[in-house]
Amino acid sequence: MKKIIFAFFLFSIFNSNIIKSQELTMFSGLGWEFYQDDKKIDKKYFKQLLSDVPAAQESWKKANLNQGIGIGMLGVQIGFGVWMIDNDEKNKSIAVPAVGFAASALSALVLSIRSLTHRKHAILNYNRSFDKNKVGQRLSPAKTGLGLAWSF
Repeated sequence: MKKIIFAFFLFSIFNSNIIKSQELTMFSGLGWEFYQDDKKIDKKYFKQLLSDVPAAQESWKKANLNQGIGIGMLGVQIGFGVWMIDNDEKNKSIAVPAVGFAASALSALVLSIRSLTHRKHAILNYNRSFDKNKVGQRLSPAKTGLGLAWSF
């Protein structure tokens, strides 16, 4: 009987090591590259995985919104730049276009950084969602007394 119980515990330990959570990562290159564990995945599948976790999906939507507004601010910056060059050629004051150019550049930069931050939070929220479910078995310090506790 002891051998059967020992075999069961041994089997369950090996079985729990096989069950691993899916960790997502994102790298920038010429475009974004998405990975699930060590395997490269496409953007459509990546978004589908994020949609399973509401907090991750919300952060991803915020990132897309910030990126869109940031790209719009780059367009505004180009407009102010053209206006500034035109005023300079006509020997007019360039104070207003220069302030607009600087403000739109700063806003585009801030929104770009916020977009990247929200993307990182989306991936972290997705990866943390597996920790909450506590899939598998773990050996951890006992909460009362000395020793190890085997938690499921």
